[in-house]
Amino acid sequence: MENHIKTVITHYGERCYSWDVINEALLGNGSFSSSIWYDTIGPDYFHLAFQFAQEAVETIDADIKLYYNDYGIESPNDKVTALRGLVKDLQHRRIQIDGIGFESHFVAGSTPSTADQLAAMKTFTSMGLNVVQTELDVRIPQPPYYTKAAQAQQANDYYSSVAACMQAGRRCIGTTVWDFDDKYSWVPGVFAPAGGADIFNDTLVAKPAYYAIAEALQGKPCTVCG
Repeated sequence: MENHIKTVITHYGERCYSWDVINEALLGNGSFSSSIWYDTIGPDYFHLAFQFAQEAVETIDADIKLYYNDYGIESPNDKVTALRGLVKDLQHRRIQIDGIGFESHFVAGSTPSTADQLAAMKTFTSMGLNVVQTELDVRIPQPPYYTKAAQAQQANDYYSSVAACMQAGRRCIGTTVWDFDDKYSWVPGVFAPAGGADIFNDTLVAKPAYYAIAEALQGKPCTVCG
């Protein structure tokens, strides 16, 4: 693990703004999930991975940010509480961690509210960390995906999510959607019959969600939301 982390970071150097040092280490109840790292090393692998990443960054004397990334942390819950404890432990040990990635894979109609997403973000921004929405998509639970009602609800959920980032201020550094259009979305292969999760449809036509994001970025009321 040390060899891999240090080799990759020093190889790419400042060409990378940031690294997800660890991805999806926790279960919904806040305990560690099974992995080759946890099963072999134990819970201290979490601290060691960030320590090795910090040492690599210091070796090349670069301003590279180190992140933890996960799903299911977009509203206050046991997983958020556990992650906050891990971050506090890293900070106590003076090990670098700069931010938290919120995957933000949501379901239309049951996406966390702007207030809940903002509360989860503030859990970490209050600790001096940045936050970022790394894999935002909002899947329609079942076909038909392109009805007026489904599209309006999806637009509302995209708007709520991006609005949370905007309200978090400068410590929410951005949003990445996952994927770009419905033709190449990962959702049908994993969550069938759900689909239609992206901001462009499968013929590259912008959906209401696209315009909802634009309005959220500008701080305007949503005109396409249900």
